[in-house]
Amino acid sequence: MPGSTLRSSDRDQAIATTADNITKRLHAEIDQVPADRRAALLKIIHAYREAVDDEIDPAESIRRGLADIRECRVHPVETLWGGLEET
Repeated sequence: MPGSTLRSSDRDQAIATTADNITKRLHAEIDQVPADRRAALLKIIHAYREAVDDEIDPAESIRRGLADIRECRVHPVETLWGGLEET
């Protein structure tokens, strides 16, 4: 539709406005979290951000894997499904 297409600058402004609004709403929600619970919230947000990271750096992935091995955060494959109900 010719009349409904946003120009690039208008689209960028709309995105910026939406992002600013979302940031303000996030800040308002965070402000309502009790101070003694904010450390846990920070961990959740950090884990979420890492989980949705669009760019996967192979070198970083290998570094993390090696760190998991060094810190004994690995399990034999045959134990990964232990305790799950079979259907």
